Amino acid sequence: MKAFYLAILFFTGGFCFAQEAEFMTLSPATTISNAAPGETGITYHVYVPTTFKQDNPPPLIIAFSPGGKGHQIMTKLKPSAEKAGWLLVGVDKLRNGMKDEALETQMEDEVLDDIFRRIPHNPQRIYLSGFSGGAMRAYGITARRKEPYAGVIAYGGWLGGDDYQELPFRESMAVAIINGVNDKGANKWDEIDSATLKKRNCRIQKFTHPGGHKIAPSDVKDAVLQWLQEDWEAMSHKKILPIKPGTTYYVNFPELGQTWKDEPAKAGIYFPTDYSPDKTYPMLVWFGGGAGTNNPKKAAAITEGKGYICIALPYRTDKGEEAGGWQTPWPYYQTMLKKLETLAPNADPQKRVAGGYSSGGAAVMHQLGHSNEAFQNYFHAFIPAGAGWPMGGLESIKGRPMLAIIGANDKRRVNFEKLDEAAREAGVDITFLVLEGVGHKFPETSYPQVREWLRQKVEMPYIK
Repeated sequence: MKAFYLAILFFTGGFCFAQEAEFMTLSPATTISNAAPGETGITYHVYVPTTFKQDNPPPLIIAFSPGGKGHQIMTKLKPSAEKAGWLLVGVDKLRNGMKDEALETQMEDEVLDDIFRRIPHNPQRIYLSGFSGGAMRAYGITARRKEPYAGVIAYGGWLGGDDYQELPFRESMAVAIINGVNDKGANKWDEIDSATLKKRNCRIQKFTHPGGHKIAPSDVKDAVLQWLQEDWEAMSHKKILPIKPGTTYYVNFPELGQTWKDEPAKAGIYFPTDYSPDKTYPMLVWFGGGAGTNNPKKAAAITEGKGYICIALPYRTDKGEEAGGWQTPWPYYQTMLKKLETLAPNADPQKRVAGGYSSGGAAVMHQLGHSNEAFQNYFHAFIPAGAGWPMGGLESIKGRPMLAIIGANDKRRVNFEKLDEAAREAGVDITFLVLEGVGHKFPETSYPQVREWLRQKVEMPYIK
């Protein structure tokens, strides 16, 4: 088959590296089988609908079966995928009861990396599906990998039990839960799992059929894909408040009392000069130095005022029984962020960055160690600058990006050297930026380096 290439560039120092995504040329109304490169030899099968167009690929369903029989589950889901005009993949070998967790993860990564590299698809319309243990696998992958999964289609499956309720499943997904009325195992977890997913802002639709623990009949499968399409269209046309690009808006929070500056609580949200309600944007949340700020001008300056929705959150007063200042508890910030999200529903939940200078740097590190991982479940990347030290939680962001910034002449540099060492030991993808000739400052001359780090670690598509 012919192929075309999508070149994705990474820059570091004075060198440019290119990684290519090789999309196959697919023929409508065909089924193909591929073997993913790698040590595990995992294979998968692809059904291409008759309406497929190479230059405008449809949504993609990736399905898992409890027995590792990819062709079998693909065949069962194929009629509905054909009616909807969606691409469908069935994955082999991944099955219930695998004893080697590392091998299982390697197999998942090898097959998904190959699917995303070779099969033309809309990256915003990837749905994971499965039956029974395959559905559990689909949920779990959204908690582990960073692709922007649009949803999960779970036939007779559940999250995995009590021990799985706190996993960081992808937020804001459309989740179809399809259980037989006599499926005691799946129905036992229905309400519990739904509550967990709703905490992740997922939209849930439940479907039933007269059977037991089996994949639903065709009419139900058709209805599932119809709902997912309607949900996507509804979310795409969701009313977004009229916003003037390049403008900062302030939101009051009288229920939160006073700030560390002894002012009424309010937060600022800046919309970039290139803002459009039809696009998605990364979010940079900034915690200010000193007694804090609600003005996101620092974050806007770092990003040159474009490409990012920027937010500034103040610190809670330290007068009273609860902690305040840079030790402000996470629920205080969470209240603000939930309301601010309604102003910017097109902020990408997978590209949230938490940063701060001086008190703000300490605030970032404090949250990592003292929020019961709620902070790191919300944010993808972290920028402590000017102050901060290991306060716990680093192992929970293994593999994720952190930019630690300190002046070469800042007396707090020793703390950042400890942070760099601890983060590397925990497997954090840390970049340690020492600003030569600088004391306890965060000069504008360093902003281009921060922007380049953001470009590489946040803005670029995720490629393993």
